[in-house]
Amino acid sequence: MNNLEELLSRHTPKPKRPLPNNFTETVISELKNSPKKNWLQNVIENLHIRRISKVGITFFAGVVLVGGTAVAIALWPKPTVTPTIVKSLPSGNHIVGVDAENCQYFKDLDGTATKPTSDKLYYEVRQGSQFTDQQIIDTVQGVCEENISNNAISAIVKQLPKDMPPTQSTNAYIINAITKNSITVTMDSHYNAALYTTQPNLTYTHFSDHLLAYNENSKVSYGDFKAGDTIKMIVQDTSGKSPETQESYNPLNHPETITILAILKIPALTADPSTFYTAIGKDIVRVEPCATSPSGFCRAYEFTN
Repeated sequence: MNNLEELLSRHTPKPKRPLPNNFTETVISELKNSPKKNWLQNVIENLHIRRISKVGITFFAGVVLVGGTAVAIALWPKPTVTPTIVKSLPSGNHIVGVDAENCQYFKDLDGTATKPTSDKLYYEVRQGSQFTDQQIIDTVQGVCEENISNNAISAIVKQLPKDMPPTQSTNAYIINAITKNSITVTMDSHYNAALYTTQPNLTYTHFSDHLLAYNENSKVSYGDFKAGDTIKMIVQDTSGKSPETQESYNPLNHPETITILAILKIPALTADPSTFYTAIGKDIVRVEPCATSPSGFCRAYEFTN
């Protein structure tokens, strides 16, 4: 999560003229209704489709750089998130605190070995927000789970050939059916389907001759996967089409031009991480204990409007 935090914490340029009160709502509305989607709308719609090149993984929270040497996937952490405090503020906003164990919240998700972590996290919730305290707990749990699997994906990427053409990783899928020649998957139901364009029940039949298969930190064989497993995949799109088109082309919806390079079995998801990304800056901002604020907390970054 440190990449997202870093981006949000950077100095924000001041506009040359005042922004209207409904600026954010207007932008979101235009993004939804525009026939030609820009980079932000593609980010929203493909929130967990990480594009991977031979040197890195680019995802919503930033860029994770990876090297070219083969490494073993680190032991799989078991994240837990528990509530700590709720504190009202004079502004009408309130603070929600959580303890995140083994979340890897501030780790560079570069595939290096994970270590036990214990992070005390605090979020300021905007007055009138429909985002509940329980949602904060749940979505941070989802973010923790994503951090761990994304770090494992980075480790697998390091084992791909250095001259590998651009590839991408998927979000979490459930295996609906699997044979020695095909795998049928659907996006995990914890994700907010409204944010994605990936279709359900997609059957892929093209596999790399050097397919990498893992069950968490253990190397396995393709035959070890079964229906009901939760997986992420690293794939290569051979269509030659760009997702930056008027139709917002989603290569994952075209199995005929997808080659699967790696499959990683992960623990079943328990929460939706995308809830966090849609709320950050709008409904919640992260705060840190400090002595310079009467509330005892200072914002790590500001609300977007």
